[in-house]
Formats: sequence, C-alpha cells, structure tokens
Amino acid sequence: MLTKRLFFLAPAVAAAALVFAACTPPAGPAGPIGPPGPAGPTGQPGQAGAAGLQGERGPAGAPGPSGPQGPAGAPGAQGPAGPSGPAGAAASPATKLSGQWRNDWPFDPPLPDHLFLDVGGGRVLFMHFDKPANDPKKMLLYFGDGMRGRFFAEEQPDGGKSGFVHFHRFKAPTVDAGHGGPPGADGYWLRHVAVTDFEMMGMKVKPGVDFNFMPTAAPKAGDGYVPSTVPASTTKWQWQNPWPFTPPLPEHLIVDVGNGRLLFMHFDKPVTDPGKMLLYVGDGVRGSFTTNDQPDGGRTGFVHFHRFLAPTVDAGHGGPPGAEGFWLRHVAVTDFEMMGMKVKPGIDFNFMPTVPPAAR
Repeated sequence: MLTKRLFFLAPAVAAAALVFAACTPPAGPAGPIGPPGPAGPTGQPGQAGAAGLQGERGPAGAPGPSGPQGPAGAPGAQGPAGPSGPAGAAASPATKLSGQWRNDWPFDPPLPDHLFLDVGGGRVLFMHFDKPANDPKKMLLYFGDGMRGRFFAEEQPDGGKSGFVHFHRFKAPTVDAGHGGPPGADGYWLRHVAVTDFEMMGMKVKPGVDFNFMPTAAPKAGDGYVPSTVPASTTKWQWQNPWPFTPPLPEHLIVDVGNGRLLFMHFDKPVTDPGKMLLYVGDGVRGSFTTNDQPDGGRTGFVHFHRFLAPTVDAGHGGPPGAEGFWLRHVAVTDFEMMGMKVKPGIDFNFMPTVPPAAR
C-alpha cells in the first residue's frame, strides 16, 4: 500500500523539482582564492644521482706566508786560512810625551783594559779598568805608575817593597805572555793602586797599593851588577786625605808611594760625598818652591806647587820662596769645565800654574 502511494507521489515530486529549478537564479561569480593551507609534511629524499665527470684543475692559489725558520744545520768544515795581514808595528819604548792617554803604547800587543800616559823620565801613569778602555760602561779599578827597567831582580824598584811587584815587557806573543819574560827583557815595572773595593781572579781587593797584583819574580842579573840602594818608604800604602797637607785638600785622596813621591785623585766634590766624580789623577814630587826644584821646569806637567803648611787651602798654592811641599802634575781623565776653562783628557798644563822664584 505504501509502495503504491510512493509510486503515485514520484511524478509530483519530479514536477515540483522542475518548478524549483526553473525558479532558481544562476550562480554568482567565483569568490577570491583563500589563503594557502599549511605545508604538508616533507617527502623522503630521492636516491642520489650518479656523480658527474671530474672538472679540470683550477689555477694555483697565491703562496701562503713563510713558516718559521727551521733549526740551524750542523756547522760546515772550516775553510782554508786567509792570507796573512801586514805585520803590526812593534811597540816603541821611546818616549811619547804627547800629554795624552793612549792604549796603543807602550806594549805590543796593547793591554785592552788600560790607558797609559808617558810622563817622561822613564815613567808612566796608567788607569786599569774592568772592561776594555773603549767600553763606555767601564769602571776604574786601579790607578798606578810604572818605571822603565829590565826583568832583573836588581832593577825591580825597592825590590818590590814599594809596590812595584808586576813586570810587563814591551813585546810578547800575547798579552798574558807579556807578564814577566826572559831574564833581561825590557819593559816596565808597574805599581797598581786600587781605587775601590772589588774582586779579581778570586781575590778581594781593598783600596790602596795592591802588593798581590800578579807578582812576577825576577831572576838575578848575576855578578858585577850594582842594585839600587834607594831606601823604601815607611808609608802604609793607603789612600788618605789628611796627609800631607795642612789643612787637607777636601776633594783629594793621596797615597805616599815612597822616595819623595805621591799619587793622587782629584774629584769634583769632597771625597766623603758619594756623588763625587773623578776629574784628575796625578803624581807629585817633593821639593821646595824654587825654580831649581820644579821637575823639568814644568815641561812634563809639574806646573802646580802646594806647600805642606798654610793658613788656608787656597793659601797653600805656591808660597814664600823655598817653602817645602810637593810639585803636582794633574792628568784629566774626562772632559769637563773648571774655573771657566774647558779641560780635555790628558796632562793639564794650565792647572793653576805657580811660578816659582829663582833659587838664591
């Protein structure tokens, strides 16, 4: 029954659909595309393709920086000796009264740490440093003097009792070979006077005459030789300021080396001042204030006389005729200015000359 009713209703539904379709307006234009949706999951990679053919090599790049130097190789064999140079001039024992400190005289080979000054009469003054004389950082160890002679016991001044314990000959194969030498070798007997405390060759040295400075025992000359009979000094062989002048010279240190002679150092400040600087070294000869007693008439540098006793230091320069004292020779050790005068290293012939009166 129900089926029959549905059958009869079908045509009516179809007719209604047609009527509705005929009454429905046409579709409007398409709307804009909406935003993209989220990306889907990544797919699995495909299989790798076969490698392509190898390309040609590109041009070489610029060289990189140099690496560090490798260790030095082993030294090669020594080459043949070069031709001999010209022979050096032999040391001349002749006097060199230039009034200047020098290193190339009187010994051959020269003593690199010494400066010498020929003061005439077979005598030298010298300075001995801890480094070569041309080293600006050198320090003065010794000031001293020397007397020309031969390497005989009979020609050693005072037998060494006044400090001349070391002999150096004029010419030797080496510096060390110049200490002493064969009997009768010609050279200088040297006296070393230390100017400060120091250590040398394992020995501690104190200021004053160094009786242990490389003593060279000399052989006897033999029969018929007349030795010197000059008496030794009774000095203590030490630098001192109170001796020999009254009043003392505050910027001087003096050592009595016997036989009426002395050595001295003259500073720019009193000797007690730790900031003092050495201006002069020098030597002195005892005598009177007369022309007869001025050594060599002043030609070798003894131009200044200082008497033993005076009211003041300044009054001690010169004095009355015949006054007793020392004739002094000042040897500058550096460039400086004093009393408005520029002084150069060497004998200062202009150091406060005192013209003596003629002896009566």
